[in-house]
Amino acid sequence: MAIADLLSVARLVDPAISMAWACSNIPERLIARIPLEIPWAGPVSVEAVPEGRLLRSSIFHVAHSVQTDVHKDVVQLCTLLLGLDPTAAVVAVDAVAAGGFLSGTPDYPLASKRIPRENLPPSALPEWNKRWIVTAAGLVGTESYTDYLQRALVLLNKLVPLVEKILDGTLRCKAPSSKVLEQLGAIHEASRELTPPKGGEFIGINIELHATPVQNILFYCSTDMIRRFISLPEGYGAYIAWLKDLLKDIEKGKDYPWILWVVIRKNPSRD
Repeated sequence: MAIADLLSVARLVDPAISMAWACSNIPERLIARIPLEIPWAGPVSVEAVPEGRLLRSSIFHVAHSVQTDVHKDVVQLCTLLLGLDPTAAVVAVDAVAAGGFLSGTPDYPLASKRIPRENLPPSALPEWNKRWIVTAAGLVGTESYTDYLQRALVLLNKLVPLVEKILDGTLRCKAPSSKVLEQLGAIHEASRELTPPKGGEFIGINIELHATPVQNILFYCSTDMIRRFISLPEGYGAYIAWLKDLLKDIEKGKDYPWILWVVIRKNPSRD
């Protein structure tokens, strides 16, 4: 519902606006429509918890063939509930199977979320932050193409063996060591700081959003690719589609002017 996004933005700008809306009992009427308009969503109930007002609902997990990412469905419903009711402090949504039982096993439910409002910011906030990051990245982008390529290559050379080790261990049912995860986390953080060079478009690097294919490779291969691989076969359909996009970035990365770094490395005076 677009109204949920609108209310979320209103609460972000001025909480009094959304609270005035809530006083008219409109949120209750909107929440009552959720089972009628949101696929697989169940009725919404209200509970009083120590944090404040809690909204509870469910997603009926019918078949993986039509619900390839039930985790995403659950989180989206959580986001929708918080958007529609600005007075809610917490939301809780479970994926349920036939008979109303939790989907999965009692010890390991497939998708069960209980999220405080502060842990699920409205979609406008990440977009807002993203625009600030784009502006800042344009001011601090590396001046040297070769410096950018060198830093990216160093990170890639560190990332590849770690990914191979984690994937191999996962196939052998071995959890990655804390040391390996720390190294992977360091690469992930470094990928956030890797900014493309100013004027990069002149060497074929699109800096419109200050996020190049190589940055995407470093960022996602050090987080989402590993996390989603470990969770297989859950969400395999969405994972395959997501990997296709990642492979496109890898193909684009092959076209980078890596030869610049090779030439400069052999002839330092040209940098």
